[in-house]
Amino acid sequence: MSTRSFIIIANPKGDFVGSYCHWDGYPSNNGRILLEHYSVKSKARALVQLGSLSSISERVKPLNPATHSYDFREEGTTVAYHRDRAEPWDAVKPFKADTLRAVIENAESNWVEYVYLFWRGHWSYNTIDDAAAGKPFHTLTTENTKEPAL
Repeated sequence: MSTRSFIIIANPKGDFVGSYCHWDGYPSNNGRILLEHYSVKSKARALVQLGSLSSISERVKPLNPATHSYDFREEGTTVAYHRDRAEPWDAVKPFKADTLRAVIENAESNWVEYVYLFWRGHWSYNTIDDAAAGKPFHTLTTENTKEPAL
């Protein structure tokens, strides 16, 4: 079963750009990967510019583009719907929103469970239920991205 997430960047003008990610959206996976590999805005932007994602990993670009695809995934490489699955760009391009409320409404309509937001130089996250209720986002840390104890 998928755990959908939105990966969002706040722009200096106050608007937002982001991408949908289908798999492993919980903080101990996508949150940890974002914190460890995309904590620089240029890297976060490169990830979001891929459009909708199947899954994220430590690299945006494959080491060997000739052999990487949706069906033959290169270990450690993000899988994007357009680049790796040939989905039409217009159907999967990054979305834009003028307000965080619009981001949250879009996330709700896409059955997203977690929203990750890069703003003020760091990643924050929230569950969709808490975000929709107006509760504050939490800064991603190594502590809150650990695997849950069994």
